[in-house]
Order: sequence, then C-alpha cells, then structure tokens
Amino acid sequence: MPNPRRLAEAITKQSRAFVFTVRIKGINPATKERDERFVNIATDTLMTRGELEVMAANTVGQGIDSVGLDDTVFTLVGGTRAGMLGQIL
Repeated sequence: MPNPRRLAEAITKQSRAFVFTVRIKGINPATKERDERFVNIATDTLMTRGELEVMAANTVGQGIDSVGLDDTVFTLVGGTRAGMLGQIL
C-alpha cells in the first residue's frame, strides 16, 4: 500500500484525498507498435497498488473499443495527496 506521507502534495486543488496515475501499455492494432496511455484514479480511500490497477482496468475496460490497445498491461506510476491547497468539495 502506498505510504501517504511519501506521496507528493498536489500543487492544485484536487477532487479527492488521493489521485493516482496508472499507465496502460499495449499494442496499437493499427500500427502493431507498442503504445501507452494514462488514466487517473481519484479516491478518498488509500488503496493498494493491485486495487488501483484493477480499478483502472475496470474503469477503461480491457477491450480494443475502450483504450484502443491490444494486450494491455496496467501499472501504477505515481500519485498525489491533497495538500495545503486542500480538496475541492
């Protein structure tokens, strides 16, 4: 589980206590080349790496119709926590 004290403070207001970025890697079916996309998960609950990666997969789906990539892999790459600027309520 990410250590909330080690997460950088957001430099702008954010909608939840934590915002995590998950990288989606896969094969572009049109070019047959590796490609990557990113999705942000905003949550008030601290979650494990696995939970965040599953949530990202469920949010965007793993089919070609949703992210446009084949053979997708989801990886947590970073996160922020609400800081002095606080949260948008």
